[in-house]
Amino acid sequence: MKIRQGFVTNSSSSSFVLAVKQLPEVDEEVAKSHPVLKYVYKMVIDTIEGKSDDVVRTLAEYDKFISGKVYGRYATALDALIYEYDDEEGGKKLYAERAAVFNKGYTLYYLDIEYSDESLADMLRAMSDGENILFEEGYL
Repeated sequence: MKIRQGFVTNSSSSSFVLAVKQLPEVDEEVAKSHPVLKYVYKMVIDTIEGKSDDVVRTLAEYDKFISGKVYGRYATALDALIYEYDDEEGGKKLYAERAAVFNKGYTLYYLDIEYSDESLADMLRAMSDGENILFEEGYL
């Protein structure tokens, strides 16, 4: 177990990773019969983009992003993940999972969602279809 020293704060948000391969479109027929749906959909997309602290599109960007996030002292994301998990196998497994996500064409959006905005997290969970949109708690 790692013990961190230094400034500690009580967080008022949770971190999530949203992996998006392709956002579904609202087709013309549905938009005509339910016009509010297109507006709500646009609002969700704008919210995702507005709340994303970081957007990562490739494994190379992920390496740079994660190695910089974990104290900025690791050469690769794999090294940082092994340190962060204090478990070589766990770090390797997560790195392989992320590599597979990028190989399938996903973009990762890192989100911090306020506890007062739990409805957004619930909505993103509901949108997660396991194919085009994946949603998980955590930050790495």
